[in-house]
Amino acid sequence: RFRDKLEMIVAELLSEKQHAEWLLSTTRSECTKQIAELDTQIQTMDDKKGDGARIEAGASSRKSQAQGNIASIEREGRKLLSVFKRQSGDCRSELKNLRNTVCGSKKLKQEVITIEAKQRKGARLEINDCSVGSWRPQECMNTKVAQQLEKQGIYNPQKAVTARRPLKSILHKCGPGGGIQWFL
Repeated sequence: RFRDKLEMIVAELLSEKQHAEWLLSTTRSECTKQIAELDTQIQTMDDKKGDGARIEAGASSRKSQAQGNIASIEREGRKLLSVFKRQSGDCRSELKNLRNTVCGSKKLKQEVITIEAKQRKGARLEINDCSVGSWRPQECMNTKVAQQLEKQGIYNPQKAVTARRPLKSILHKCGPGGGIQWFL
């Protein structure tokens, strides 16, 4: 009986040992699979981290370049503004000088009129600054034809006639479309 019990205990222990070995091999297999899966996930995360670092480096480089471009544009803008201010001041100064010249010319004109009037014994002298005649429509030459003639050294339509070119066929009335006006 003792022996039977002992064999039964040994059989149970062997069964438990086999079960423990089976659990150990199953657990080891599962652990190996999980470790492999975790290694894959870690590698994927490392790859993503590397991609993120490259993206960040590229963005940082573009940001630095953009900041450099902005600084360059600001410098150029300041230079242009400085040039504008200087040229604007020069322009204002030139306008002031021109106004003074015009004013001086008017005063001089008035003095000349006064002196002339004294010499004429009170008769007023009229000085006109300029005169413009009235516009008259005349014949114009087609721009392309005029350019061709100018390439040949012909700048006058009369010479085009002597060069045996039919003058009337190259002339047209001035109006919409323009042309070069050649006075005959």
